[in-house]
Amino acid sequence: MIQNLSNTTGTGLWCGQVKTYASPRFTVSAWIRRMGTGTTISMGAGGLAAVEPIFCGGMGESETIGLNVAWALAYIPPSGSIGGDFEDMTNGGNHFITASVNSILNNTMSHVALTYDYSSSLNTGSWKLYINGALNATALVTSATATTRTPDTSSTQGIGIGIGVTSAGARTGAFYGYITDVAYWSTILNATEIYQLYQSNQKYMPLQIQPSSLQVYYPLDDLGDNVGRPTSGVSASIIQDRSGRNRHGTPYLKVSGSAENFLSY
Repeated sequence: MIQNLSNTTGTGLWCGQVKTYASPRFTVSAWIRRMGTGTTISMGAGGLAAVEPIFCGGMGESETIGLNVAWALAYIPPSGSIGGDFEDMTNGGNHFITASVNSILNNTMSHVALTYDYSSSLNTGSWKLYINGALNATALVTSATATTRTPDTSSTQGIGIGIGVTSAGARTGAFYGYITDVAYWSTILNATEIYQLYQSNQKYMPLQIQPSSLQVYYPLDDLGDNVGRPTSGVSASIIQDRSGRNRHGTPYLKVSGSAENFLSY
């Protein structure tokens, strides 16, 4: 897993451009352990305003198509909640969901998953947010205009783990704690599949669930030579995407070997 035990901004992972694998229907998931107060970022006017980034395909930059958030999974202080957000293809309008207050406790390993199901035939899009394998919140995006229900999949912003990344590659924000086993699917995982991700308590489980739709998977267990399990405090030059699509990431902090304290191999 990665660790950032400070609120120093920009010390996460850069994982390429949003448009590389953004989809109007998606699932994102991660294991997190928040240890303290990070540095917040905004997802744009009318969206989640002050959140600590977990896994974000863009951030608040410009209400312009191509410069919008395609998805965001983030922690919301001080409520102890998790949120999801995207900006649409109509005018960059935000559409977000939040979990219940105190759904995430500090110093506790938690599994978080977020799905968004765009519908081309119905005038709705549907958010679902899961905490530790259980459905915590739902929200609808209702509009007769299809592009209003569609995340900006053309965005040239950066994808960040533990940080937000602009279209110019500027890094900002910080999640204070641990993040591991980050994955993105270009489809909707159902409740049983998301519960399996949580209940197994096992790394590499995302590879066994809808692998054909798995766009990227970062177990975050890289050594300096990117082989095998990690050694605490060893920096890797790249972070391996194990989905088979070779969308490797660039780290701005060290990889820690602590994951096996919480998840089995």
